[in-house]
Amino acid sequence: MSDEEPKLSINNTLLDIATAVKNHTQLVSTAAIKALVLCDDDDDLKLVRLCKVFRKAVRAPRPKSPPRLHANVDAFSKDPQLAEDPRIEARFYRLAKIKGLTALAVAMQDNDDIASELNLLSNSSLRLIIELADAVTWHNDLEKIMRKVNVELPRTKKTKSLNFSRRRNRKGRHGSRGRRVANTDGRTQTTDPLDVPYSVFDDEDEAMRISLEDLGVFPDCLSA
Repeated sequence: MSDEEPKLSINNTLLDIATAVKNHTQLVSTAAIKALVLCDDDDDLKLVRLCKVFRKAVRAPRPKSPPRLHANVDAFSKDPQLAEDPRIEARFYRLAKIKGLTALAVAMQDNDDIASELNLLSNSSLRLIIELADAVTWHNDLEKIMRKVNVELPRTKKTKSLNFSRRRNRKGRHGSRGRRVANTDGRTQTTDPLDVPYSVFDDEDEAMRISLEDLGVFPDCLSA
């Protein structure tokens, strides 16, 4: 699949697909149906259906985290053999990290029969599914679930993804070993040499800051 976004020519004007659909919905829809019929490939129709399944799933409310989402993210983030793991969950994680795995989890939660179909697809087809799912506005419940999953990862994983800007080899005024400070509850917390605690946050928003890489923000992750 080419990385270049295809364009449609309508009335001698080249338009990207999203603009063409928005401004000429019926015309584009009719052309797409005709193209699918003329291609005469049942796999294309299956792919269209799967794309719609994912787009619907990510927009639905989720009062609870999908089954095994947290466990899978935790396992894949530490798995040295991830590149060789053939499972569909591992493939989605490789393509789009937490965001890809979350999209898969909610889609399978609503449609438990799609795993076998997804396993037959190429990585380019899976990327297309993720890309089209990412093009819609996800329900706020899912955004909260993804933030919570990332924050609850082991500390070594969290500290890599937090948006701290500091030089590791710089010595602070307390030397290279840092110092111990008292928390509000009387316990002590070791800081780094620049006096920045590794896991103490002023509020929930600070704790929820996570890296673009871990969330699998698009479109960069699609070029992998």
